Amino acid sequence: MSDLTEHEKNILGVLITNLDGDGYLRLPLEEPRSWPRPTSRRPSVSLRVLQGFDPAGVGARTLSECLLLQLAQLGQGRLARRRAGP
Repeated sequence: MSDLTEHEKNILGVLITNLDGDGYLRLPLEEPRSWPRPTSRRPSVSLRVLQGFDPAGVGARTLSECLLLQLAQLGQGRLARRRAGP
């Protein structure tokens, strides 16, 4: 996390505060009004950091994304994506 810029850390804080009780992210990433200024791009760096936290699957936006994140942490991400399709 020390590699994040101050702005990316602020975005990470917004993401964390918008997790529901099950650890799903319920904040639309496309709504720029939701993000700390200045931002001209989607918060993908901060989201990847969040999704690397424990427990596996935290920060997912859907059940399928949650399962793929869990498999990726187990080292089976490529196999899961191949089976899930494009």
